[in-house]
Amino acid sequence: MDENNNLENAIRNIQIDFDNLRRSSKGNEDKISTYDIKIKQISQENDELKRRINDLSDVNRKVGDYENSVGTLSAEIQRLNDVLKLKLEENNNLQNNIRLIQQESEAYRRSVSEYEIKITQITREYQSKISMFENNSNQ
Repeated sequence: MDENNNLENAIRNIQIDFDNLRRSSKGNEDKISTYDIKIKQISQENDELKRRINDLSDVNRKVGDYENSVGTLSAEIQRLNDVLKLKLEENNNLQNNIRLIQQESEAYRRSVSEYEIKITQITREYQSKISMFENNSNQ
């Protein structure tokens, strides 16, 4: 900013000098041309510096935006990692529950099988006794 002010002050001083020279020596065209060229050069340099300052301001703003985005994305990644951890724990718990239910189911299948065998044996014994009773009754 000081450089801009210095450049602007230099431009003003040159313009003042230019006006003084024009008034005092109208015949000295070479000096006037030289000052005109210097004014144009300094003005171009000033415009270039202003453009570069604007570019740097845009870069600084973008850096700030990127830093905010990175912070937001980092927080979202952490949140998703926490959710994933909970879902993995929930999945493990469900798998353990499935194993327990499968074990219980297998135990029930064995019990049912044993009961079917016992029912078949009792039914045979019952039918055998009924047959014996009918045979004894018929005789």
